[in-house]
Amino acid sequence: MKKRYSIFAKFRDGRYFYLNFNDPKILDCLKQVPPPEGLLAIAKWPINTHAEIEFFVELINGNISYYFLKDSITDIRETVIFNNTELDN
Repeated sequence: MKKRYSIFAKFRDGRYFYLNFNDPKILDCLKQVPPPEGLLAIAKWPINTHAEIEFFVELINGNISYYFLKDSITDIRETVIFNNTELDN
């Protein structure tokens, strides 16, 4: 079954990451990054798969240069670009 949402991200070390998910609550989590509690906050968030956890850990740690978010039903797309660091390629 095709997932409704997808995220394509570029890590600061040059790797790329692709994540598919259906739960719209994850979109709320994206709006909260970085959370005031840091990495401990993800224990309370509705993330379940290893890939979702990996994405949010990297995002909270500041290891993502940018990501593209797409809703396949409404075809709404969003690009989020983070400040460049010396690690960016």
